[in-house]
Amino acid sequence: MRNVKASLLKQIPYISHIPTDGRTVFLQPYYNEEKNAFDLYHPVGDKLHILWSHPTEMCYWSPKLVNPKNDLYIEFFDTLAKHYTVPYILNEMIRIETDIMNCCTVVGKYFLHLNAFLETKSQAISNMVKTDLEYYFGNVRSLYDLIQSIVQHLWYIEKKIKLPDSFDKMVNKSKNDLKEKYLLSDSLIKYYDDTRELFSFCRKVRNSIHHTGRDIQVVFCMEDGFGLTKGSNILADVPFADKIWPEEYVKKNNIVSVLAFYSYLNLRMLDNMSKLSHAILKAIKPMPTISNNCYLYYRGYYLHHLVNAQHYLDRQWMKPDEVKIFEDSDPEETV
Repeated sequence: MRNVKASLLKQIPYISHIPTDGRTVFLQPYYNEEKNAFDLYHPVGDKLHILWSHPTEMCYWSPKLVNPKNDLYIEFFDTLAKHYTVPYILNEMIRIETDIMNCCTVVGKYFLHLNAFLETKSQAISNMVKTDLEYYFGNVRSLYDLIQSIVQHLWYIEKKIKLPDSFDKMVNKSKNDLKEKYLLSDSLIKYYDDTRELFSFCRKVRNSIHHTGRDIQVVFCMEDGFGLTKGSNILADVPFADKIWPEEYVKKNNIVSVLAFYSYLNLRMLDNMSKLSHAILKAIKPMPTISNNCYLYYRGYYLHHLVNAQHYLDRQWMKPDEVKIFEDSDPEETV
C-alpha cells in the first residue's frame, strides 16, 4: 500500500484516516448499503477502479453485519485492522484467519462423516473422526503461536523488548518474571494468566499425540453423533469437562459428544481473542483508527459452524439433516 496515492485512498468510503506511521490499509470488499452489494476498490496508477465483489471466505468492511447466518464480528481482527496493521501484523492476522476457518471446517467434516456413517453403518468412519481430532489440536497450537507472534512484534515496537516466540513459554512464566524481565503490562499479564487453563489443556493433548505417539483409541459412532469416553485417553483431566458435558447429555457408559467438545473449544478461543484485543488496547497505545464508520467482519464457507457453536453446545447430539453442512453466502440473503 506504500505506492497507492493518498488522493485515491481518500475516495474509499470505509477509510477515515490515511496512516503515515508505517501501517498499511487492509483493502477488503466494502458493503454498499444503498446497492445491497459489495464493492472492491482497486487503485491502479492514478485511478481508483470499483469492482463488483462477492466475498466467500475473507474479511469485509461494513457498517453492519451483512449475513448473520454466515458472518461474524471477530473483535481481535477489527482491532488489529484499525490500529496496528504494520505489514508483519497483517500477515500474521491473515494466517490466524486460516486457522480459525480450519477449526470451523473440522466441524463441517464432523457432519459429513456422520452422514457417511448413517448411510453406510461402517465403523471405519471413526478413523476419519480420529484424524480430524488430531489435526484440530495441532491447528489450535498453530493459532496460539501466531497470536504470540503478534504480541511479540507489538511489544517490541512499544518497548524494544523481545518476548519469547512461543505461547507455551509465556504462559509458563510467573507473573513476576513477566513483569520484571519483560516489563509486560498488567493487562497482558492477566491475559496470559486467564488463558493458561485453555491453552495448557490443548497443548497437552497436542503434545501427547504428536510427541509421544499417543493416539485417540476409540471413537463411538452413533445415530446422533460421535462420542468419546469421558475421563479416558485425551479426555483425561479435562479441567472444564462439566462445562462442556452437563450430566444430562452424557450417554450410557460415560460417552460424551465430540461436537460439544469442538464447539466449546471454538467458543473459548473466540472469547479469548476478544479479551486479547482489550488487553492490547490497554497495553499498547493504539494508532489512529483507519475506519470510524465501519467494522471488519469475517465470512467463510464453514464459519456458520462457529456462529452456531453455542447452539451445538446446547444440543450436543444432532443429526446431519438438522444442520446446514455448507452455507452459501448468497448476496440476495443479505439483510
